[in-house]
Amino acid sequence: MNRSIGAINRYLYVVRNELRTMVCDGGVMLIMFGAIFIYSTLYSLVYRNEVVRAVPIAVIDYDGTAASRAFIRDLDASPNVVVAYEPTDMESARELFYCRDIYGVVVVPRDYSKSVSSGEQAVVSIYADASYFLMYKQLFSAAASAITYNNIKIESAKFMAAGMDRRSAVALADPVEVKTTKLYNRVEGYATFVMPAIMVLILQQTLLIGIGMMGGTMTEKGRWRCYVREGRRFSSSLVLIGKASAYLFFAATIGLLVYGIYYKLLGYPWRGNDFDTVLFMLPYLLSVIFLGLGISMSFRYRETAIVTLVAWSVPFLLLSGVSFPMEGMPSWLYSVGQILPSSSAITGYIRLNVMGASLGDVMPEYLWLWVLTIVYFCFAVLMIHLKFRRLDESVCCVDNKRNGDAEVKSLSATDAESESEPVL
Repeated sequence: MNRSIGAINRYLYVVRNELRTMVCDGGVMLIMFGAIFIYSTLYSLVYRNEVVRAVPIAVIDYDGTAASRAFIRDLDASPNVVVAYEPTDMESARELFYCRDIYGVVVVPRDYSKSVSSGEQAVVSIYADASYFLMYKQLFSAAASAITYNNIKIESAKFMAAGMDRRSAVALADPVEVKTTKLYNRVEGYATFVMPAIMVLILQQTLLIGIGMMGGTMTEKGRWRCYVREGRRFSSSLVLIGKASAYLFFAATIGLLVYGIYYKLLGYPWRGNDFDTVLFMLPYLLSVIFLGLGISMSFRYRETAIVTLVAWSVPFLLLSGVSFPMEGMPSWLYSVGQILPSSSAITGYIRLNVMGASLGDVMPEYLWLWVLTIVYFCFAVLMIHLKFRRLDESVCCVDNKRNGDAEVKSLSATDAESESEPVL
C-alpha cells in the first residue's frame, strides 16, 4: 500500500512539475497554444474565398464575326474567368502574359464562322498557365464549358432549320445529359479540401516543437535532477507517464477549443460523430506525445529543438498526403510516411468528419495509431532511461572528483604535520 501511495505521489509530482514548467515558459506557450490559432486563422483568411474567380484572360478574335463574338460572350459569362483584354495579335498577348496581367490566351481562328456554318471542325486554341494549377483549371474548365455550350447551340440550330421543334433539337444535339453531384466538398473549395488535414498536421508540429523545447530546456538547466530523491531516481516509465499526462491534458484542451469551437466557427465540414472523433484522436495525441518525448531527450538546448523540428515540418507535410496523394508516391516513401502519426490521422480524420464515416470504417488507421503509440512509448522509455543513466554517471563523476579532492587535501595536511615535527 505504501509503495502504491508513493508511486502515485511521485506521478502527481511529475505532472505538477511539467505543467508548472510549461505554463511558466512563454516560448512553449506561444508555440503550443498560440501557434495553432495563429496558423488556423492565417490559413482561413488566405483561403476564405474557397475558389478562384474572375481569372483575367485575353481573347484574340481573328474571325471577327457574329459567331465568334457570341463565343467570346459565352466565355466571359463564366464566373471563373473574365475577358480582360482583346489584343489583335499573339505578340501583344504574350507581353500581357509576361507582365502577369493575364493568365491565359484564347485564340479564335479566322475561319471559325465559316467552319461552323459549313459543318466543318473549327479549332479554338487555348494557352493556359499550367505553372499555376488553380488558374489553369479555371481557364480550361470555362473554355471547355463555353465550347460545349456553343456546339449544342450550333447543332440544335441545324436541327430546327430542318423543321424539328426546339426541345427535340436540343435533346438530339445533347443526347446525354450529365449531372454532376459534388460529394463532401460541394463548392469545390480549396479551404474545405486542405484545412482539415492542415489543422491535424499543425497540432502534431506544435506539440513536437513544444515538447522538444521543454526537453532541451530541462537538459540545458539541469532540471532532470529534480527526479532524483535521496539517492534514488524516479522510474523511467513513471516519469514518462507523468509527462505524457500533462501534455495530453494540454493537447486535449487545445483540441477541444480548436475542433469543438474554432473549427466549426470557421465553417469547415463536420459530419462525424463527436465521440468517434475523440476516440480516434486519443491514440493520435498519445503517439505524437510519446514521439516528442523520445526525441526531446536528444536535445541539449531548446534552440536545437526549434531548428530541427521546424526543418522537418516540410517533409512531414509531404509525407502526410496533403500536398500529393499517398497512392501516387513510391511504395518505399509511402512506407516511410506511415511511421508518422499524422499520415494515418489525416486519412482517418478526413473520412470521419469530412466524409461522415464511422469509427469502424477507419479501423485500420485507428489500430495503426495504437501500434505507433506502443512503439513510441517504448522508444520514449528507453530514451529517458538513457538520460537517467548519463545523469547517474555524471553524478558519480562529480562525487569521485570531490572525494579525490578531499583525499588530496587530507594527504597534504598529513604531510604538513609530518614536516613540522622535529626529527630525532
